[in-house]
Amino acid sequence: MKLVIDETLRTFYHEDAASLFFDNGEIWTTNFNAPRLKPLIDYIRTTADLEEGQFFGKTPFVKKVETSVLDAYRSDLHSINKDNIVEEDNSDVKDRLWFIMQEAVNHGSSDIHIEIYRHQTELYCRVDGNRIPIGEPIPDPNYGRTLLSVVFMDVAIDKDDDYVEGIPNAGRIEHSLKVKGIMRNTIWRASSMPAKDRGGKLSLRWINKDEEIPDINQLGYTQGHVDQFTNFIRRSKGLLLVSGVVNSGKTTLIASLIKLSKTLYPGRSHHTLEDPPEFDLGVIQTHVRPNQKVSDKSDEYLDFRFFGKVMLRQDPDVVSYGELRGHDVAMQACRMGDTGQLVLGTLHTSNAVGIAGTMIKQFKVDAAVVAAPDLMCLWVTQTLVRTLCPHCKISHENAAEYYHSISDDEEYLRGLSTLKEHIEDDTFLAPVYWRNHSGCEHCKKGEKGLTAILEMIVFDDEDRRFIVNNDYLGWEDALKRKGYQELKDHALTKIQQGMIDINTATDRIPTLKTTDTHTVYHSLLEHHDAHQHAPETEKNTSASTQKADPVTA
Repeated sequence: MKLVIDETLRTFYHEDAASLFFDNGEIWTTNFNAPRLKPLIDYIRTTADLEEGQFFGKTPFVKKVETSVLDAYRSDLHSINKDNIVEEDNSDVKDRLWFIMQEAVNHGSSDIHIEIYRHQTELYCRVDGNRIPIGEPIPDPNYGRTLLSVVFMDVAIDKDDDYVEGIPNAGRIEHSLKVKGIMRNTIWRASSMPAKDRGGKLSLRWINKDEEIPDINQLGYTQGHVDQFTNFIRRSKGLLLVSGVVNSGKTTLIASLIKLSKTLYPGRSHHTLEDPPEFDLGVIQTHVRPNQKVSDKSDEYLDFRFFGKVMLRQDPDVVSYGELRGHDVAMQACRMGDTGQLVLGTLHTSNAVGIAGTMIKQFKVDAAVVAAPDLMCLWVTQTLVRTLCPHCKISHENAAEYYHSISDDEEYLRGLSTLKEHIEDDTFLAPVYWRNHSGCEHCKKGEKGLTAILEMIVFDDEDRRFIVNNDYLGWEDALKRKGYQELKDHALTKIQQGMIDINTATDRIPTLKTTDTHTVYHSLLEHHDAHQHAPETEKNTSASTQKADPVTA
């Protein structure tokens, strides 16, 4: 009995390690619910030239076996001479792409990563911030290379350029997929990056995952946060800047604020500049193309700077910059916010105070402009933290026993140490819950969904004086005296509400854990010093033991 292999079957076997087809007409599988089992049966039954047609029109018998049984036959997959492999039809490769995208959608993912290495292709998707594999590594780099070429030669639209292997590219993919049981058009941002050994990475970001724009009070903010956002939207001019790392929910926050503005003031003129648009906001949204020239004869590009100049003549009331990317765009935003527009913008910093340094030092906006009266209204920084599964989370009372049962006392002690830094009275630990790493049928390893953690600066004249004097350390001290709440403070609130796990939160917000640098520096060479100063007899004993090992063996 031999494994039946052609290029299509080979792809089936790589994508779904659960099933193999043999020349006796049987499919052996480890899982009757394997995602590629039905398509495999259909392919065998409808392919006239497979094994000279002997299986055409016949439904193969499906037999369940142990994984170890299939493993014995898998070596045949690696014995095929690559010179004998027939080049795949583009439609087959596209079907493979649609399958990967559908699997990612089924997982509820936001991103797909296709990574091509010298000897294999690896598939991943990102779910609630965590990257998880889609199946096993595929021992064939051409699997990924053909996907990459078809994406930019035949599938993607609005591409940066024609496809050339080894050259970065970007574009957009639109395809209908089943989302929560309903077929709908999905839009993905595609980006490729070359790597060594003819490898590379294809990243797909699902940009219209959320059909409905959430209300501002659905994102995990406190009522105080919501009140300040609402106060800003009620203004006629000024600037709100949102910062955060990649995948921190900045775009969703901006979309929710525009939704709020439309609700409160239906007559306003809203205009956004985005690269690319993600939500359908129901307002004028311009797709910025920073790599595309205005015309063949122009030196200008269709970037934020270009469209920002055009927008000055569009009479907008509310303007949103998808991202501030340099001096010219930052100055445009400041001018608009000072002359009668309500301006929202995003940038990348790790805390709200750091926005000042980015604007002044990196974007070269004069401190006097940043500190201009009534210009800057709100600066916020946010991140997203995975939420505990309500069905299987572990109470604080049972946490020590649970972590001991899974042989992970260290993880428990790590979290307990961080909790004790902030909560001295054990009675206040009762509402705290911990992550169940085993998970349940409702979640991925004890967590499901994301919640926003926020810090917010509400500007007053004192803040502006610190900025114009470039006194950021003094500013932070003054903010704390006024009761300023950092990311860690909002996170602690949600930890004490049983919403998020202490260790998950600390991994995302390191300031939750105080670093004692005095202890750290003294511990760096402790092991080295202990070895260097070990008694000579101990060293000799160790050395003689090492020499004796081969003899005793």
